[in-house]
Amino acid sequence: MGTRTLSFVSKEKMGSNNNTYLKINNIIPIAYNSVFDETFSQKVSNNMISIVYNVEKYRKLLNKQVKKGDVVIEIGPHSGKSTLSYVSKTKLTVVGDIAIQSKIAFKNILKEHKNLIFIEGDARSFDTIKKVIKITKNCDFLAIDLGGGRYPDTVFKVWAVWSGIFKPKNSLIRNRGLGEFIKRAIIKDDYFNREFPDSGWLSEWGRGIPSNLKEQLGEFKFWIDIKKPLE
Repeated sequence: MGTRTLSFVSKEKMGSNNNTYLKINNIIPIAYNSVFDETFSQKVSNNMISIVYNVEKYRKLLNKQVKKGDVVIEIGPHSGKSTLSYVSKTKLTVVGDIAIQSKIAFKNILKEHKNLIFIEGDARSFDTIKKVIKITKNCDFLAIDLGGGRYPDTVFKVWAVWSGIFKPKNSLIRNRGLGEFIKRAIIKDDYFNREFPDSGWLSEWGRGIPSNLKEQLGEFKFWIDIKKPLE
């Protein structure tokens, strides 16, 4: 049995239907049909990026992956069901959403959780990032749900900029398009078969500097009108 260099692994289903959720990590050569041993699982658990599509799976993984005492930034909490799955065990949770429905829903939730802060703003705007920076300059966990099914390019850019600034140890993204892209992709370059710095995605290219990342969010104006909410 040969090996393939993969950038994802499902720990819940290992058969032919192993697309329940994907975990992106440092690229590691693995046996295509092998059972992952404990050492590999432990390595995958560090600095992990998980991608899901099913909203119930998203909430369950939030509950499972967020650790006691974590600082969490959640983008797109919507009605707060995802937040309620984990918030009680965090040191600090900052949630951000532009929808008025979300603002209304969190009025009651905020009363029950003193460690929870709601930020009204668009994740595609650097003004929203500045609001969060005033509260925390880093986080242990970054969760993003901008609708789930569409806008993979937008979702990736939002994750890339927010992760570059707040440098989460782990991330969870709900987006079907990104999951399908990774499922189709095979790494063909040994360059990726190595450890990467924990300070942020492409941090060695200046992505750790907020002003540089602000310019990247500015690229949205060439794609879409960010004043128009994602539907």
